[in-house]
Amino acid sequence: MLRLLLLRHAKSSPGETDRPDFDRHLIPRGRRAATRIGEYLAEKKLVPDLVLCSSARRTRDTLAALLPFMRGETEIRISGELYESSVEAYLTAIGTWGGKAQTLLIIGHNPTMEEAAAEFLVRSKSGGMAAIRLPTAGLCLIEFDIPQWDKLRPGTGRLVGLVEPKSLAPGVADFEAIGR
Repeated sequence: MLRLLLLRHAKSSPGETDRPDFDRHLIPRGRRAATRIGEYLAEKKLVPDLVLCSSARRTRDTLAALLPFMRGETEIRISGELYESSVEAYLTAIGTWGGKAQTLLIIGHNPTMEEAAAEFLVRSKSGGMAAIRLPTAGLCLIEFDIPQWDKLRPGTGRLVGLVEPKSLAPGVADFEAIGR
C-alpha cells in the first residue's frame, strides 16, 4: 500500500507589487501552521520517505518548518515543475521520482493540489469526482493499492483523510474532515 500526502503550502504574504508571486514568503501564522502539520505527521508516523516540493519560496518555507519532524532518510527533491503546473505534471513527477518510497509528500499550490486530490480518488458509482478543499497548510492523505508509483493512475486512490492546522488541538487523534 502506497501513501500520497498532498500538502498545500502554509499561509504566505499577500501579493506584493515589489515581489514576484514566486518569491512570496510565509507569514508567522503560516510558519506555526506548517510546524503543527510537521508535529502531526511525526505523531501519526506519516513521515514521508520522499518529498517533492515546488521551488517557490512559500513551499520551501513550508518544507523548512516540517524538517525538524522528519527522519534523516527522507529524500527531498525541489522542482520548478511543480510551480504553476498541472495535475499531469504531478502525475509525471510522482511516476518519475516516486521510486521505492512508501509514503510520498508533495508540497504545492492550489488549484492544482485540490485538482490532483480529486483526480487521484476513486470515482463514485455515477462517475463523479470528489470535491476536495485544501486551505493553506491543508493536508490530504490518499492510499493506493499499487506496487510502485509509476503504476499510479487517476481514479485509483482511496481518501483516508483531510486535516487542517486549526483542527490540530492537543489530543486530536485522527484526520478530521474539512470542507466536505
